[in-house]
Amino acid sequence: LFSGMYYNRAVTDKTQMDAYVFARNARHNTGLEEDRFTLGGRYFGKCNDALSFDSELAYQFGDQEIGDKDIEAWMLTLEGTYAFADVAWTPAVTLGVDYATGDDDAADSDVETFSHLYPLAHAYIGFADVVARQNIIDYRVSVAAKPIAKLLVRGDIHLLQLESKDDGLYGAAGTPSRAAANEDDLGVEYDLITKYTISKHQDVLVGYSHFEAGDYIDDTGANED
Repeated sequence: LFSGMYYNRAVTDKTQMDAYVFARNARHNTGLEEDRFTLGGRYFGKCNDALSFDSELAYQFGDQEIGDKDIEAWMLTLEGTYAFADVAWTPAVTLGVDYATGDDDAADSDVETFSHLYPLAHAYIGFADVVARQNIIDYRVSVAAKPIAKLLVRGDIHLLQLESKDDGLYGAAGTPSRAAANEDDLGVEYDLITKYTISKHQDVLVGYSHFEAGDYIDDTGANED
């Protein structure tokens, strides 16, 4: 069962805020009986015509019946974008960080791994979908430009590390993909994306990604880039 409420309003003529509360109550044949509640908020908009920002903070609490564990986890994302409106191809540079907690002790009674609930592929922590917004820190830089009105070109670099060395890697679907290895250097991802807009109903997107494996990948199995 999933339920919740979402609220949005304008703060100023250039900024907006969101506030939300979600409840996910897993039962019966799910393999894990869990009540997880998420409280969060987002503040975003423009400082001026060139500079925009986006920020979001969420906190999770609840309990897992298996092992009688308490849930306490959180995530934070911050980013700023500067657009060069008077330069050819109108380039824009974005700097950002995503931070989502992991569990620092699997043997205790606390679950500290943030759950991103129902993920949106490609959108945030790398186009290759190597990682979820769980036990992750992503420092990123993005450069975008429009050579012509209908063509967007964007390049991203993601510097990825695990938030907790005592927790493992979670794939894009949110399920564990590798165990903890007392190492947090996950790797670097390079993305190149082009999107051509045909009409308001159609566009074509082509992307290329390269993930450069870090020490954690080397220590936990197959380690080719």
